Amino acid sequence: MDLCGCSFRPHRSHKKIRQLKQRVKTEVDQTFGHFISEGQRLKIPTPLCRSISMIIHEIEDGKRPLQIDNYEELIKPLDQE
Repeated sequence: MDLCGCSFRPHRSHKKIRQLKQRVKTEVDQTFGHFISEGQRLKIPTPLCRSISMIIHEIEDGKRPLQIDNYEELIKPLDQE
C-alpha cells in the first residue's frame, strides 16, 4: 500500500515496535518531520503528525511507556480543532 508516497509494509511493523521497546531511535524525524515542515511552510496545521512525533520521541527517550493508551493522546489535537 502506498500512502502519500510512502510504502506501508505491515510485515515490517514488528521491527519498529522492537526498536521502540529497545529505545532505539526510529525514523520519525525523516517521515513525520517532513510533513510537519511542509505544513509550517504552507501554513497548514499538522496536529496529528506533531502528536505522533512527540509520542514516539517520548517513547524513544524512555519518558513514556509503549502502551495502547498512547492512542488516547492522538485524539486530543483533533478535538481541539
